Amino acid sequence: MTVNPRPQLEGERRASLAMPAILSLGFALPDRSISQADSMSFALRDCPAEQRALLARMYTSSGVERRGSVLLTDNPSSSLVPFFETGAGELRNPSTRERMAKYRELAPHLAIAAARDALDHAGSIAARSSSSSARKITHLIDVSCTGFGAPGIDVALVEQLQLPRSVHRVSVGFMGCFGGVVGLRLAAQIARGDPDARVLVVCTELCSLHYQFDAEMDQRVANALFADGAAACVVGVPDSSTRASTSPDAPSSFPRVVDSLSHIVPGTTDDMSWRIGDHGFGMTLAPSIPGTLAQSLGPALDAWLATHALTRRDVASWAIHPGGPKIVRQLVAALELDLTAGDESLGVLREHGNMSSPTVLFVLGRLLRREPRPLPCVMLAFGPGLSVEAVLVRT
Repeated sequence: MTVNPRPQLEGERRASLAMPAILSLGFALPDRSISQADSMSFALRDCPAEQRALLARMYTSSGVERRGSVLLTDNPSSSLVPFFETGAGELRNPSTRERMAKYRELAPHLAIAAARDALDHAGSIAARSSSSSARKITHLIDVSCTGFGAPGIDVALVEQLQLPRSVHRVSVGFMGCFGGVVGLRLAAQIARGDPDARVLVVCTELCSLHYQFDAEMDQRVANALFADGAAACVVGVPDSSTRASTSPDAPSSFPRVVDSLSHIVPGTTDDMSWRIGDHGFGMTLAPSIPGTLAQSLGPALDAWLATHALTRRDVASWAIHPGGPKIVRQLVAALELDLTAGDESLGVLREHGNMSSPTVLFVLGRLLRREPRPLPCVMLAFGPGLSVEAVLVRT
């Protein structure tokens, strides 16, 4: 797709320099991952005979080739995931209490790794070290929908990264896959109100903790898609001393967070849910979700883009949350986008699975590594509601 933006006027250029920008991105994955073939073998252990063929088709058509989990071991035998087995090797559904204990134990490690990666890049932008970048953080937003605990990930980040103890903290909890976009939106709003703010956003999800046995088919779909991961970003208004680590240009080279869109699709409250049960968090996923999103999203997007004198054709790239391959492909078709618009989303899904809230930041990171940068970019993520969250990123 060829984009020919109109020349930026001087007043617009000055206004863009005062806009919040993504100063750096950071990512973290579990040490171990599992192929989708091995994951399917694990799932078939609990599958009724009459559903085995359907389950096999579901795993092979998931668009996932490999996924990370903090629960994996190096043992290639049946005890690959001992958290879900008894001492006798029989399958079990751990209690929510057990799952939350494991979340409190393991989630901070991924969060700290992603945040440190973002701060390292922020250090190369301005302060030349992650420790001095950490000292500049004024606000911390931690995002997660797969676990709870207090004190939580936010306090662990303050302690381990030596963030200022005066840092303002906000936790975005249980919002689902669009939580990362919400965190980015909040960070931009904070920076827009305080140009001196430096906001660290950290999205951490241990989706594999909520693997369900004896489940309905929509939960088995979730079993086939979701994975663990973390992503972080530093958001703020660049100053004259700030340079992008990927570009020697002036501060205007940073991707600016221009605006956001929130949209709840009418009549879809029961299409997607994320509920706490006695044995972890259970998900419902209506098969109609891809089609519903494809039909309803266009008008809302068009009205929003028009407020920025843009149309869908003016958008150079789309960071679409890969909730599944059907969602990505049907959205690309329904919105009449370039056929390659979902390639990076499908690439993240293929290599890492659906990691919930961090996933769209992984997609954005891949897009921003392209030369030239494909901006403006629209980030799109979806979650329970049925809700859509979007962010417009441009130079």
